[in-house]
Amino acid sequence: MVDSPYYRFFRYIKYPLPFKQWKKLPRLLTHKNEYWDGHVRLSARPMTCDVILPLAGWQRPISPDADERPGQLELAIRTLQDQDWKELPDLYHSAFAQQQPLYSWNSFAAARASRAIIKHAQTGEDGPLVRKACFIAHGRLFRHRKQESLELCGAAITTIVPISRVSGVEKADAIPHPEQPDKLVVPHLDWIFVSQPYQASGVATMLLEDVVTSLKNSGFRTLTSTILLENANSMRWHWRNGFKLPARPWGASLPVRIAP
Repeated sequence: MVDSPYYRFFRYIKYPLPFKQWKKLPRLLTHKNEYWDGHVRLSARPMTCDVILPLAGWQRPISPDADERPGQLELAIRTLQDQDWKELPDLYHSAFAQQQPLYSWNSFAAARASRAIIKHAQTGEDGPLVRKACFIAHGRLFRHRKQESLELCGAAITTIVPISRVSGVEKADAIPHPEQPDKLVVPHLDWIFVSQPYQASGVATMLLEDVVTSLKNSGFRTLTSTILLENANSMRWHWRNGFKLPARPWGASLPVRIAP
């Protein structure tokens, strides 16, 4: 995703502000915060981390009190088809309108960014699509009494990337590229997103369940993903669903405990 237009839409921001007020501003993980000539200057520095999900034995997490609450959502999930792509930019815009980088732009520019990001994924520029592991969800919320039909509410786009793209992936967890057997690849959860009214309703986790099932049936052993560190909701979702940070071979060894 390094070359994705997603990163290019992080906006450079400059505005005048007294130095004392600048010192009180919170620092953002998506921007380098600098000050000179009486202006705040925010340069895009989006920080991300890669995470790994072992597929063997994975099960969809269920809240302990799930059986005690009445269902609030009907959901239908199917494989993403070619004709579905034209609807994904609006869905993406709804899902990420309150997150960087879309949040820095007006609605017209944010919509343009959404189209560019989805087009980049559709054409395989984020990596070849694993078509059997790309899904869309249509849902109906029971609390919307006037809603009679299912509407598009979520999508998962899965690609394959070289193991060199994700740090910490073991060769044993990769498989040969379908068309280039000399190269090892792993599936990457390129995008998984849910429209704003359906967020926190379990849609993304049910999409992930279908992604995992499809990948396991295709012989994959590991799923990777990338998290923007400023997106707390994305981080919680990944941790809750079992994604883990890869081991760092250069990491520090454990300290030796001695008597005080």
